[in-house]
Amino acid sequence: MTISYQYVTDSATYSAASGSPVTVNLYLHEIADTSFIAANGGLFGAGVAVQTTGRVPLHSSFITNIVTNTAAIGVGGGFGADTVWNRTNVSVGGKSAALVESIGLVQPEVGSTPDSNGLILLGSVTIQAGLPGTVTKFAVGSFANLTSNFLAYEFGEGNTITSLGPLSGFPFDLDADDNYSNGGGATYQGANDVINTFTITAV
Repeated sequence: MTISYQYVTDSATYSAASGSPVTVNLYLHEIADTSFIAANGGLFGAGVAVQTTGRVPLHSSFITNIVTNTAAIGVGGGFGADTVWNRTNVSVGGKSAALVESIGLVQPEVGSTPDSNGLILLGSVTIQAGLPGTVTKFAVGSFANLTSNFLAYEFGEGNTITSLGPLSGFPFDLDADDNYSNGGGATYQGANDVINTFTITAV
């Protein structure tokens, strides 16, 4: 089985009363028979973006906040309390948001591993539902594909990485296919290959 990665949410569709907040969880999904992340020291860091896509209606739903996962490092997510490396941003108007996070300089540098469903919780985004009847579509993916938020430009590609890798100081980049950039022997499809979407329906 080919190992693959993608960014996903806890649902593809959400519904909320106009003006109400909707919390959408953001995950890294590892599809593998045996976890490659767990075999390489867990997840050291992550970066994910959310932005509107397709036809955006007038008075659409919009992003109000995005947060990292500062829970304890463990199975299913958590990057710990060392937040000095974490960054978040919501664009003016709430059309895009992004987060970057890391376990920091904890010792030993062992990060979170996927749960039994292959998921690691990276954080969550809060969206305010628009006017009744509006349906707003959002995309979730890597910085390489979703470039509307300035964090994508500032940090660029390769923030979702394992703690360990085949070369000292060069962990596996889970956004890029096969991780050819660090000379590693891994074979996987990176998260750059997939952009997922979800919708917010205001009622």
